[in-house]
Amino acid sequence: MYFDDFAPGMRWELGEAVYDLEEMMEFARRYDPEPFHVDEEWSRTGPFGEIIASGLYTLGKCRYLDQTYFAKLGAKGLVAAGLESLNYLNPGRAGDTLRVFKECIAMRPSKSKPDRGLVTFKSRGENQHRLPLIEFVAVVIYERRPGVF
Repeated sequence: MYFDDFAPGMRWELGEAVYDLEEMMEFARRYDPEPFHVDEEWSRTGPFGEIIASGLYTLGKCRYLDQTYFAKLGAKGLVAAGLESLNYLNPGRAGDTLRVFKECIAMRPSKSKPDRGLVTFKSRGENQHRLPLIEFVAVVIYERRPGVF
């Protein structure tokens, strides 16, 4: 998929990933060592009543599902240009199943490099109960289809 193959309003369901307690805690120990991510005893009496996943862990799972889905389509993404927004709506918990949905919301050809364009996507992750966990807007630079520009 090239830049020219996208259109605002296109939607995808990217797949599912399960939250694993040991993986959540290992991630948090390395990158986000808040007590409610790493300390089971503290977490039982903390604000969530149990260990919760780091929001960055959830974002990473979303990124993995996105990358593997679009790699199968042969997407010609060059690089992420950045996040316009990122909202953690509810915590992921061990045993949850994350489902990720993505929508193309805008696009524009590059002004400085005619062989590429920028695509803006809105993504949403929810658990098995349809409870929203994360929502973000990201911009990705894609190659233009050869001969189009």
